[in-house]
Order: sequence, then structure tokens, then C-alpha cells
Amino acid sequence: MNRAQKIAWLNLTTITIFIILSGVVAWVLTSNIQIPQPYRELLIVATIAVLMLPMKFARLIFRKKPGQISHDERDELIRKKATLIAYTIFWFFLVAACMTPFFLAGPNGSVPSALTVWILLGGFLILKVSASVTILILYSLGGKENE
Repeated sequence: MNRAQKIAWLNLTTITIFIILSGVVAWVLTSNIQIPQPYRELLIVATIAVLMLPMKFARLIFRKKPGQISHDERDELIRKKATLIAYTIFWFFLVAACMTPFFLAGPNGSVPSALTVWILLGGFLILKVSASVTILILYSLGGKENE
């Protein structure tokens, strides 16, 4: 398994843990447990920040080994294809997510401003998941001898 695949698996693992813990945090916040309002927002922000750190520092966690070739033309082509596919999916999601409230609320309706934050967070997660899955699929198509 090369460096790009390790980073892709780290991204997918981190996002899976993030989704599970977000569900736990949402359950805690909607349950009868009494948490003061400032701490509720702090809990949400802390969950997002702590779980996104491994994705931010993935390139430091899986460093390039000195004296070894880190990637070749095939790896660069896979990275470019994964980026193109990920951003294509991201823009479809972003347009759909931004237009859906308009169609649901109508031209004179209103939507909560927090919705924009959730749209951006969802877009970021979709971008990372689609790029990571695409990288893993494209490497698997080449076989074990091409890693």
C-alpha cells in the first residue's frame, strides 16, 4: 500500500468516526441531559476540530521516505482523476444543497443561517470521501503489482 492509499484510508476512517461521534453528540444534545447552551456549541465545534486533525496532518503522519521514489506518472494521473471526480461530485452537491432550501421555502421564505455551515461541512466531507474512494478504486484497478 502506497502513501496515497494510506492517506485515503485515514480520511475514510476519520470521516466514519466523525459521523458516528456526531450522531452521539446529536443524541446527547437532544436528550434530557442538561448541558448549558455555550457548552453545547463548544461540544459541536470540539468534535469537528478534533476529528478533522488527522485529515489535516495526514501528509505529516505518512511522510515521504528519504531515498525512495514517492510517486510516478501513474500516481500523478490517479491523483488528478480523483481530484476531478471529487470536485465534480462536490459541485453537484453544492448546487443541489443551495437550491433545495429555495425550492422548499419558496422565494419569500427564509432558512436558518446555520444551514450554510452544514452545507459547507457536508460538501467538505463529500469532497474527501469521493476523492479517497476514487483513489482506492483507481489503485485497485491496476492490481497489486502496480503499487
